[in-house]
Formats: sequence, C-alpha cells, structure tokens
Amino acid sequence: MSTSGTTQSVHSGTSKYTAVVLYYKLGPDLYKTVASLVGQTLPPARIVVVDNNSGDGIVREVCRRYPQCEPLVLSENEGYSGGMSAGLRRVSKYGQRILFMTHEVILARNCVEEMTRAFEMNSQLVLASPVLTHGVGGPVWSLGGKFGKFGTVQHITSVDDLDTLEWLDGACLFAEMNAFTTIGGFDHDYFLYWEDVDISVRLHEVGEISCVATAMASQGTSMAPTYFKLRNQVMFWRKQQNTVNVVKTIAAAVAKILLRDLRHMNIQAVRVRLLALCHGFTGNMSVKYNHVRVS
Repeated sequence: MSTSGTTQSVHSGTSKYTAVVLYYKLGPDLYKTVASLVGQTLPPARIVVVDNNSGDGIVREVCRRYPQCEPLVLSENEGYSGGMSAGLRRVSKYGQRILFMTHEVILARNCVEEMTRAFEMNSQLVLASPVLTHGVGGPVWSLGGKFGKFGTVQHITSVDDLDTLEWLDGACLFAEMNAFTTIGGFDHDYFLYWEDVDISVRLHEVGEISCVATAMASQGTSMAPTYFKLRNQVMFWRKQQNTVNVVKTIAAAVAKILLRDLRHMNIQAVRVRLLALCHGFTGNMSVKYNHVRVS
C-alpha cells in the first residue's frame, strides 16, 4: 500500500503509459469516463476504447470528440478478459505501464500521477489500483480485497485492513507492462468476473501489488451475476490447485440450493447454481443466465 503524501516529482521518462477503456452498452456516461482520463495531470501516451460489440455507436462518437482516443470495435462480446486483451494488443509497444479501466470509472484528476509515484518509489511494485468510491465523492467501497473463509472474495473498505490485501479490483488496474506480459496477461477462461482476482494473484507471485491510498476514483457498481460469480470461483480455486476451497465453494452452493432455493421453489436459482458448478469444472460457458442474480 502507498500512503505517502510527498510532492516528489514524477519523471516523464519513467511515467509513460498507455490506457485501455472497456465499454459495453453503458451509453453517454462513457464521455465522463474518457474525459477523466484525458484530463489527467499525467495523461496517457495512447488510449484505446474497446467496444465489446455493443452496437450502439457510442465508442466511435466519444473518440470523435476526443481525438486522443482510438476506437476498437469488436465483432463479438469477448468479456472483460478478451476485451482488455484486444485493447492491450493495440498499445503494448507504446508504454512502460498499462492502465485498464472499465467504462463506468471516473478518475480523480491526479489519480494516475499518484499511482505512478507509487511505482517510482517501489521498484518491486507490479500492479496498483486507486481507492474506489461509490460515485464521485461517495463512500469508499473497495481498496481491493481478500479471500473469505469459504473461498469467496471480500472487498476491503478501510486502510486499516490493507495488510490483508490479496487482490485488486479490475475496474481500474495499473500494471507494469513487462511483468504483465511475462505472466501471459488476463486468463480468457473467466470471461467476466474473477479475472482481476486471478491476475492479482499471479502478478503477486512476481512482485508487489498495492492499493494507492492517495489515488482516488469512483465507480458505479452492481452485483455480479450468480452464474459467473460461482462458475469462476470454482475455476479459480481449481487453477490454484486448492482442493479445500473448491470443496468449500461447492458445499456453500449446495447448502443454498437445499436450504434456500428448493425451500422457496426457486427452480431457476437451482439451475443457475448447478450449471455454474458444472462449468467451473468443464470450462464451458453459458450466457443464458448472465444477468440472473440470486442471493
């Protein structure tokens, strides 16, 4: 974690970075996201705005307003991992670091400068993120997170708990390019959700990860669809070869099916959980339930 309030200068020779903004059917609010990036005290050398096959034309309109941006419109929705990786391929040779942002993030004006300073002060740092709030000026909702006792993920909301940090939120990630490409980048098996946990853990094996307490950004948040949350939780722990957490994940899901879903005759919830568990093992994926959220 970086907590320094120092005014140490950020040297232009070591702060060059590129940015990828991932968009999917958000609408005109994308203008605010891009404006916050273009207006940084330390602006990126190049920006690619990736449209995950939204079909609404917003990305091209935004890039016409901001000529610093290059649109990349994909022919199909490739999810978070695929969309970010497509953008990365466009900009990887242009910067020392890469900023990944999702379409609803608004950066404070000095956000990237503060994260860059953290890299310059710690040569072991390979992945950083800002403090994320609910809306501009709203309460803190994520400084990254840790793992729960049943193999779940939990957001950290207080700087006092940052000593337990195990992963950073994928809404805004600032990565050292060499380290990121060396480990192979994002794992496309996840498609959506848990890929930020996966990349954090893998990068932590080669360096340090940090939530920079002086870097601020806001995000509009929503609950993850149950199918992807459960499918990818199983997949993550299988990839980590952590059998105990795989069993815990399955046991928790089965308990919800028996004690909650069947009790209330919520057959759709039963189907979602069982399919997610199955696909967590096979690697298959269904988009049929990608918007279904059950408690």
